[in-house]
Amino acid sequence: MTILADFEAEHREIENAVSMFLALLAEAVPPDTHRLMSARWRLTFLISRHVSVEDTHLYPIIAADMRVEVTDIIDRFTGQIGIFRQKFRAWQAKWDAEHMAADWAGFRRDTFVLFGDLNERIHEEEALLFPLIEEAERKLAAKA
Repeated sequence: MTILADFEAEHREIENAVSMFLALLAEAVPPDTHRLMSARWRLTFLISRHVSVEDTHLYPIIAADMRVEVTDIIDRFTGQIGIFRQKFRAWQAKWDAEHMAADWAGFRRDTFVLFGDLNERIHEEEALLFPLIEEAERKLAAKA
């Protein structure tokens, strides 16, 4: 499997976790706390793992390119992920099980906004980073 295929698979896994979470949010009343917290834990794990792999494997491979436009893209994405991490942590801190149940409408609203940001991030990565990964993999293969 290639690095690009791994990242594509991770994106699909995150999207599936989001879909499962959205199914819970579709309920008129808060679902069972265990189901909701399990879905949140899974999503948190997948996002954390993905971001860690990006930082340790993806950006170094792409950064070997050294073109200014590539460096600019990497800087943009690393800055954006820092902002997203802050939003995600704030969402986690604000919405513990008790607060989710007490303000289901507010939790749903905030979660939809967060998931919109996440969806945008995934699409931007696929549009801008994935072609760079593919290019880097071709260069690595040519050297081998």
